[in-house]
Amino acid sequence: MNVEFYQSLIERIKNWNRNRPAWIMWAIVASLLLIYYLLVVMPLDNAVSDLQSQIKENEEQIIWIKKMTPQILRLRQTAPRHEKVISGSLFSLINQSVNNEGWASLVSDAHQVDDNNVEISFNSINYNDLMKWLQSLYDQYGIYVAEANLQKGEPGMVQATLTLQRHVERKSISRGTKKSL
Repeated sequence: MNVEFYQSLIERIKNWNRNRPAWIMWAIVASLLLIYYLLVVMPLDNAVSDLQSQIKENEEQIIWIKKMTPQILRLRQTAPRHEKVISGSLFSLINQSVNNEGWASLVSDAHQVDDNNVEISFNSINYNDLMKWLQSLYDQYGIYVAEANLQKGEPGMVQATLTLQRHVERKSISRGTKKSL
């Protein structure tokens, strides 16, 4: 903005004081301050408060995670090892298992994502049967659900898209020890 604008504004204020009572000027200033507080200060204060509470929650979660780490490591060490070795691809094992259950007609899509992941979709399947099947895959072969999308259908039935993953042991290059993925 140019200098002329500011000079004219100052002249108006001087003329205002001569022509109108001072309380009107103070009311305008107070109104402007109130608007500034409501539109700028208050939203910023709320945002800062929200961020501070999020930080506190995150700190509490970090403390909890640190507290639980020994238990998680202990559970990993005592978890059952799956002795059955999967011969062939994960996809062929999943496909064979689906066929053994008699569910071939329920599968709308199945494909191997990579060496250790298979995605399978069921049109409509009994939820309890699906859970039993997944538990048996885990118990027998160490195959677990990496990702699941379930949509409720008729009572007791679901549409499911699952990404099943094989438990893989790998050797650490630096130490030569086995690590679980």
